[in-house]
Amino acid sequence: MQVLFTFLHIAAALLAFGTLVIPGIILSRTSKSRDVARIRSVFGAVLPISKIGAVIVNAAGILGVVTAIADGFPLLSSWLVAAYVLFIAGMLTGKLYLGPHYGKIYGMAMASPLEAPSPQLLAAIGRRSYPWMHAANWAVWILLLWVMVAKPQIG
Repeated sequence: MQVLFTFLHIAAALLAFGTLVIPGIILSRTSKSRDVARIRSVFGAVLPISKIGAVIVNAAGILGVVTAIADGFPLLSSWLVAAYVLFIAGMLTGKLYLGPHYGKIYGMAMASPLEAPSPQLLAAIGRRSYPWMHAANWAVWILLLWVMVAKPQIG
């Protein structure tokens, strides 16, 4: 049974990557084009996939805990606590910043004239904190992957 839980946890994590990180790259690249019609089209197609990804990443987290229990790991092992903190940080970064940011860009693109992006749309696209939040989010998920593989004894 533990092999099944491990497989489901890894499969859910891969699906989460494919439905959150890949669309994030697509949305980022599309917004940098400053092409209002392209932003409307791509964001309209990709944002719903990200909403599915949020459900899948939660499933991956739950399956991770189930897998830890099935494998007999103490749930308060230092590496698992680090994984919980990283998971929550990644979720909060996406939920509180990146998701709303992409939603604003899409809403502003829908309100913007097609000929040229509105000043509000340009301001949202050019927001200084945006690349840093993307980098932080990537770092969190990469570090979480390392913690899950290496299982370091912390502290």
